[in-house]
Parts: sequence; structure tokens; C-alpha cells
Amino acid sequence: MTLMKDGRPAIKPLDYTLMETVAEPVQHMTFAKYVKLTGLATGQYSVVIENRDMVRNKLVKQEAWFLIKQ
Repeated sequence: MTLMKDGRPAIKPLDYTLMETVAEPVQHMTFAKYVKLTGLATGQYSVVIENRDMVRNKLVKQEAWFLIKQ
């Protein structure tokens, strides 16, 4: 996960690796990670999340925008 502002990383990218293996394909997987936003300047941000399936070597990337107000 990379938090971006003005096309640049706003904080150090967060890396998370799932180590649990499952024999059957999984359609959807939900997990959460708390990210502290205090101390960031007001403005428009985006979060870019990349997920790599290590078995199939497939990369899925998604971006979402949000606004931090004063």
C-alpha cells in the first residue's frame, strides 16, 4: 500500500505478506490494516494497493482517492 499526495509517496510504503497457504482458489479475501493519518497536511490523497498472487504471479493494482480536511 502506498499513500500518495501530488504524485509522490506521503508516507513510507506499507508492505504486508500473507504467509498462510490455501489449497483451493479463493475468490475474495478481506483484510484490514490501520494507517495513521494524523500529522498529514490537508489536501487530496490517493492510496494505491497492489496485490500479487505468488502462485499465479498475477498483479492486481487499485487506486482510491480521498480528501483530508482541516
